[in-house]
Amino acid sequence: MKDKSIWISIVTVMWVQAIFNWFDKDTAKLIVMTLVNLFISYKILNILFNMRKQLEEAPLDGKFLMSREKDIYLYHFRNFLILFGINLIVLGIVIFSLPWNWIVADLGVIALIIAYLIESFTYGYSDILKWEE
Repeated sequence: MKDKSIWISIVTVMWVQAIFNWFDKDTAKLIVMTLVNLFISYKILNILFNMRKQLEEAPLDGKFLMSREKDIYLYHFRNFLILFGINLIVLGIVIFSLPWNWIVADLGVIALIIAYLIESFTYGYSDILKWEE
C-alpha cells in the first residue's frame, strides 16, 4: 500500500509540473488550488460519511473520554482540522500575496497544532484512535 501512495505522489507532482509548464503562472496556481480544494472537499465528505457510519456501528462499550458520541465527533473534528490546516497552508503560500499569505498559513499551522493537541490528549483516554488502526 505504501508503494501505491509513493507512485500517486510522483504522478501528482508530474501533473502539477505539467500544468505549470502549459499555463502561465497565475492560471496554473488557480488550477492547482481548484484541484486541491476538490480533493479536500471529497475527503471532507468521506469524513462525514465515516462519522455517520461510526455513530451507527461503533461498539457501545469501551473507554471513552467524554461519551461515545462526543469522542466520535472529536475524532472526526481532528481529521477535519488536519485537512483544513493543510488546505490553509497551501492556500496561503500559493494564492495570497504578502502579508496575507503568512496570516492564512499561520491559521493553517494553528489548525494543525489543535489537531495534534486533540490527538495527544485523547490518546490514552479513549478507544477511538484504536478504531483507526
